[in-house]
Amino acid sequence: MRLVGPTGAAAVLGGVLGLAAVWPEASVAMPAPVIRHSPVKAGVVGQPILVRAVVSVEGGSVKAVTLFYSLSRDAAPFKAGMQDTGTGSYLGTIPADMLAGQREITYYIEAVNAADVGAETPWYRISVGGKGGAAEGEGGAGGPAWVKPALYGGGAAGLIGGAAWLLSSSSGGGGQGGGGTATNAGTYAGSVTTVLEWPGETPVNTSHAMTIEVTSTGEVRSDTIQEGQYLMAPLSGSGFSLVGTIDESDLTGVIRYTGTLLDDRVVGSVDGTVRSDSGAQGSYSGTFHAVRQ
Repeated sequence: MRLVGPTGAAAVLGGVLGLAAVWPEASVAMPAPVIRHSPVKAGVVGQPILVRAVVSVEGGSVKAVTLFYSLSRDAAPFKAGMQDTGTGSYLGTIPADMLAGQREITYYIEAVNAADVGAETPWYRISVGGKGGAAEGEGGAGGPAWVKPALYGGGAAGLIGGAAWLLSSSSGGGGQGGGGTATNAGTYAGSVTTVLEWPGETPVNTSHAMTIEVTSTGEVRSDTIQEGQYLMAPLSGSGFSLVGTIDESDLTGVIRYTGTLLDDRVVGSVDGTVRSDSGAQGSYSGTFHAVRQ
């Protein structure tokens, strides 16, 4: 057996230390984030709901904290980045217009560290206009019909920017085939808020008015949800997905508007990706809401 001499051992040790200097946080296993949160128990129609959490990583740093909330068992949840307010405290908001006509909203919080190791809270229920709600574990009675993306390989597997959630076959409406007759056909008017995020930069929020038309044959159309484009998609059960493109002088990408019809309302989320000419990768998130006229 050949032994490594003093010079060789020093070279090996120097190489290890060199790697640790380049990737200091990857040189040791980083523990998952710890989320400390007092559940929100009640919300009031017309007022936003503020969700706070304290997130820490022993010996490491927090990469992102995200609030996920849902209005219906059959709808994919919205996501909103939670902002660092200092000393490890993060704040997220459920918009006021999401509470109209709701009796309850469910939510959970996800945190990811610098090594892409994630942690999640249980689902919590907020009573809107009521006196309180209770925390619930995953799969509890009355819980959502979708499944959260799995945490695997030390990373959060948020498929397609967190929008590809697995829905159960119990989704309302006429199944996945699309088409057919839409009982809630009409024109829906409201607004869409889009958040564009670039790594290391402050997110940019934009909002504008928009309308969505649902035809009696089960087609969803809009020429205002994505300004300058006419988008169409079939209604699949109570859901739809309008897909637009980003093709500007210095930006290219895809943006998706995933919505659900709830009686006389449309609620939905925005997700997508964009790339600049310099190669920087950005992401879209946001929400939209409209009421039948």
